[in-house]
Amino acid sequence: MECGGIGILIRDHTGEAFAATTQRVSCLPDPTLEEALAIRLAIKFALETNFEEVVLESDCKPVTDLLSSANLPHSNIGSIVQDSIVASISFRFFSISHVRRNNICAHSLAKFACSQPDQYWIEECPPCIVSHLAMDSCPKPN
Repeated sequence: MECGGIGILIRDHTGEAFAATTQRVSCLPDPTLEEALAIRLAIKFALETNFEEVVLESDCKPVTDLLSSANLPHSNIGSIVQDSIVASISFRFFSISHVRRNNICAHSLAKFACSQPDQYWIEECPPCIVSHLAMDSCPKPN
């Protein structure tokens, strides 16, 4: 079976890379399901690294819509989204939004996960995304 991967990049309030992780997953037939798994991993990783305020961005609108929905489907994706909602209650502040831009860093980390799964970087930048950070920088708040 082919390998899939999940890559998570955590940025601080100025947009600088703060932490990252990778996880290998079986190749999933539904990219929306893979994105739901990635969001659940991101929330759990943010909890493990003791973040209290989280603004999560995803380029997968169906999953961001589900995370804001009161009616979840009775399916694998519904269960994963429910796990994410329950975990997110632990934060002092949590929001999720859909962004149209392609997250080059997270996608590069996901590819890297196939050969280097279960990697963690705290207060450093993964070497595999250094060249992408400038292109993928998020807007800095005023």
